Amino acid sequence: KDGLRTNEERERLRHAWDAVAEAAAAEGCTPLYHNHYVVSHEVSRALLEKDMELIDWSQWKLCVDTGHLVLALHDPVSFVEEWSDKIAWMHCKDVKTCTFQEPETHRPMATIVPHFTSLGTGVVDFGRIVATLARTGYDGWLVVEQDASPDPYAMSRASCRHMQLAMGLPTS
Repeated sequence: KDGLRTNEERERLRHAWDAVAEAAAAEGCTPLYHNHYVVSHEVSRALLEKDMELIDWSQWKLCVDTGHLVLALHDPVSFVEEWSDKIAWMHCKDVKTCTFQEPETHRPMATIVPHFTSLGTGVVDFGRIVATLARTGYDGWLVVEQDASPDPYAMSRASCRHMQLAMGLPTS
């Protein structure tokens, strides 16, 4: 199988998402769609685009993951511009070697974790993302997300400093 869903699977997924949205609304919550890299650049991009066509956006919001957008061949800045009215949460993750211009290759998830890096040392332009979010009135969270590091504390501190600079805030 090519990693894409059949029409029957898509229909079941759409119904499941509608049920999740209904259950969330009953509890006073809004469900968030969170993009993630799946099997390969090509499959991840296709799944993301097809999944987003199935979602009832009157009930759902987005939790955007910048690093996984890059791995799915999307430019995070363009994606944020296009979907800004749906974004409720941002996972700020950087990728050091995979870019959205990279040729489509199959990369199992286990092989991509080493490509994640502290913010500002990869290919994601957080300054432009922050500027785009500010211009569109975003007032939600920017969560620094790190997947793997020999020194998680140092990597997190460096990433937070980079986000402070991207937002024009003083660093400590």
